[in-house]
Amino acid sequence: MAFPSSAQLEEVLTPIASAQQLDIEHIKITRAGKKSQVGIYLDGDQRPDSELLEKLSQHIGDELDAREEAGDMSFGPGYTLEVSTPGLDMPLTAPRHWRRNRHRLVSVQIDGHGAAEVWRIGALADDNTAVILVPTKQSGVGPAGSSTKKSGNKASGKNRRDPVSLELASSMHAVVEIEFSQPPQAELALTQRPFAEVQVAEHIASGAALTARDDQNHGAKNHSTEIQDSEIQDTDSKD
Repeated sequence: MAFPSSAQLEEVLTPIASAQQLDIEHIKITRAGKKSQVGIYLDGDQRPDSELLEKLSQHIGDELDAREEAGDMSFGPGYTLEVSTPGLDMPLTAPRHWRRNRHRLVSVQIDGHGAAEVWRIGALADDNTAVILVPTKQSGVGPAGSSTKKSGNKASGKNRRDPVSLELASSMHAVVEIEFSQPPQAELALTQRPFAEVQVAEHIASGAALTARDDQNHGAKNHSTEIQDSEIQDTDSKD
């Protein structure tokens, strides 16, 4: 039997993650003999701590061992299992990602290309189709009214001073920005408001809208990686 695919692993491991109110956000498989690696990246509304991740690592390892012994899966001569949380550089591709990162800064490319704008994430709509974006001082479009563009490829684009409603679409690219200072209270006051209570200056729509179904399963192409390198020598054993 061949090495399991990310889709097969997701099907087997989703019940384990769901039992802890967690989602499988990314699966990375590197097939290289005894140097093969399987990375399972989990997240939830309550971010799992190291103790829970250790518990889940043991549970997942036992499940995969049992599947291999039963002949349902084959990991070859050995593999290393890693169970962790995704990094901040993981793109926001499902409505739940926006909900879990509310109040944080986000860099958004509306159509997935061109200059990005930095906003602060507000409330998600009840139907998961749109999110409030609050203009920020950091991006040069915030309440302070600065029109200064950021260095690099992130620019204000427009001198926006009021929140906007962004339709969640598969064509855009959004990543959380690291913030080293306390967020301005004026911005947090807006991100704390319910979606329906925010007066927006503009409704931004782009590409194919994400749906509630995307929140449950946002597609293997967005959360799985498989790498095969036959040139790596088989020197390691299974953890």
